[in-house]
Amino acid sequence: MDSSSETSNNYTEDAQVLDSLLTKVHKIIIEYLNEGQNGTGKTLNYLSPKNLISKISPEVPQNGSGEKGYDETISSGLTCPGGSASNTLALVVARNKYFPYVTEYGLCLSDDEKKEVDYKTPVVFTSIHSHYSVDKAVIMLGIGKRNLIAVKCDESGKMDPDALENAVIKAIKENRRPFFVNATAGTTVLGQFDPLEKIGEICRKYDMWFHIDGSLGGSVMFCENERRVLLKGSELANSFTFNPHKMLGVPLQCSFLLVRDGLDEIRNRVALKANYLFHRSEDMDEDDPSSWDIGDSTVGCGRKPDSLKMWLSWRYYGTEGFSNRVSNALLCANRFSELIKERNDKYELFRYPVSNLVSFWYIPKCLRSTCKPDIFTESQKCYPEELAEVTKKICDLVNSKGEILLDYASVTLHEGETPVRVPEFFRIPFNSPIVDENYLEKIINEIEVCGKEIYGEQ
Repeated sequence: MDSSSETSNNYTEDAQVLDSLLTKVHKIIIEYLNEGQNGTGKTLNYLSPKNLISKISPEVPQNGSGEKGYDETISSGLTCPGGSASNTLALVVARNKYFPYVTEYGLCLSDDEKKEVDYKTPVVFTSIHSHYSVDKAVIMLGIGKRNLIAVKCDESGKMDPDALENAVIKAIKENRRPFFVNATAGTTVLGQFDPLEKIGEICRKYDMWFHIDGSLGGSVMFCENERRVLLKGSELANSFTFNPHKMLGVPLQCSFLLVRDGLDEIRNRVALKANYLFHRSEDMDEDDPSSWDIGDSTVGCGRKPDSLKMWLSWRYYGTEGFSNRVSNALLCANRFSELIKERNDKYELFRYPVSNLVSFWYIPKCLRSTCKPDIFTESQKCYPEELAEVTKKICDLVNSKGEILLDYASVTLHEGETPVRVPEFFRIPFNSPIVDENYLEKIINEIEVCGKEIYGEQ
């Protein structure tokens, strides 16, 4: 391995890299094996049935679907180049299901064509805290951002199901067609889980595709207690995005789109049956190796066999190993939040973590008389904007020293119907399996040292 590879690997293995979800990955040999399988330029889309990848590709998502709560004798899925691509493919499939004429007409129809197909404007719903990939997807698919409804969240950061249903009813009254709801299992800033069961019931009531973006939090499917609470209702979803390259530490990139009703749900919406590549017969026995070819179910053609990374990792660590890794991340987040609360004269915990993300402020001595935690009320408007500047300055100084790397974020919450911007706070995603109590203490010490350096505290 050359020096650049060693540097890159050491960087991501460092437990002190806390500004993103980079973390220690499973043995790098997985990636080398993957490249070896891909040496000819062929991929799982059209590999010879003799190649192991052709069998592994549908097997891994089927097993993952079972962990999530789907019926694994029916459900399936495939890999996509990242969670954004998985979310986009889910939207493509849903659009083509509810608006089948799109594959021929597109969305730019004449007045006569609109009458012929009974055209109604397609509408997508997602929370204000969802990943930006949903916004990009509606742009790429010609749906448009005006037809993407951002549903408000409650004070904890979860999508408000009542607000969702009201928005759906409003769209129907406007003679538009609500067809897709994106819920989030592990939001990017607060790590919150939307109320999946209630959202699933709304989707069923109004005949909409229910998708869950579990790119961050989907890995809790391997932890029985967390799955039962945080993913309750996820079995109702038509599709589910799951990124092993996040909390499970599988090498980038490794993302799955799981589908409840089987791979044909995707294949029937996107397949073009290019006869120079795909020779799958409709009456083919599932044990026939040729039936393992899932290439016509994908949007792309040439791809890497990313499922091998998950398959090898799962074989090596087992479900228990994955569970322990995720549980450790959650425990670190909880323990760190306790350390913050123990120092409540200097810190304010913004939200108690439900996943691996911790959000908080450091309050320098010069601001404690006006920004001290005990003067905060339930109103979101009582978070002083001065905290944003403090957070940014300390974060920049900490990162410039290079001992640890931190980051910050902001969110918008609602007080009634009024949107309220919360000033920037420290956002730490705990993901490394080698983080211990000493690392947690070091984070706090670094913040305090830099705070004193900036604000001249003794």
